[in-house]
Amino acid sequence: MATKAALAPSTGASFRGRLNNVQTEQNSNPPRAFFGFLTNLKMSSQLGHRGQGLWPSMPNYTSVCRPSWRMNVERSVQQKMVGGRKAGPILVPCTRRLILLRHAKSSWTNRSLRDHERPLSTRGRRAAANIAAKLREKGWIPEIILCSDSIRTRETLGIMQQHFLEYLEAEVHFLGSYYAIAAMDGETTKHLQETVCRFSKDNTTTVMCMGHNRGWEEAASMFSGVPVELKTANAALLEAYGASWDETFQSAGTGGWKLLGIVKPDQNSESSDDIDNLI
Repeated sequence: MATKAALAPSTGASFRGRLNNVQTEQNSNPPRAFFGFLTNLKMSSQLGHRGQGLWPSMPNYTSVCRPSWRMNVERSVQQKMVGGRKAGPILVPCTRRLILLRHAKSSWTNRSLRDHERPLSTRGRRAAANIAAKLREKGWIPEIILCSDSIRTRETLGIMQQHFLEYLEAEVHFLGSYYAIAAMDGETTKHLQETVCRFSKDNTTTVMCMGHNRGWEEAASMFSGVPVELKTANAALLEAYGASWDETFQSAGTGGWKLLGIVKPDQNSESSDDIDNLI
């Protein structure tokens, strides 16, 4: 009561105007508007007693209280996320699927082209469409595709996307490092792990890496712990379990991924020496 009496001579119509603003704000959120108004009323009263004279020149209520309220809420959310962790996402362990796909067969017709620039052959184009169909039939559709930037891997992916829209819905990244790393002994496995973890979210369950030998065969063998041969347009299907991709790679380690099979093109899209042991 003493505070209201002290403010009465200095506020007048200005006080009534601010009270009307509060009443308007109450229509949308009464508790916030009321307590925000009281907070500013108390601050203004205290500063007014110090001779600051803040209240008569104080700006509109909505420009003072609402930012302060939002700032407090943001601070509260940050504290919950950092401290209590209740506001953060809960990571649920699930099956993680990794597809290691070697590009389809390339053409050697133009010998003047650099290796990086060689396109697919006619047979390779048929195989790319066929392997896309087989992965789709098995339900192995990637959510993220990490692809070498060479012409033959780009064309392999492009043909897969032309035939089935599911591959167009995936998030795609073209990586020059996938072309270079495949030629380095013992380096591909670690690099694939790093890139998959970098580009994948925790709710991503299926990732496809498209590249070259000898790195892709080496990585498939290292992940699964068994010798793997990947001819052109062959895909190794690997599976492991974890709450995130980082955790999955750490827990599976070398040899901990389960090799579910090697998907290969049909006989009508590859020559007889490329279709042995079809899965």
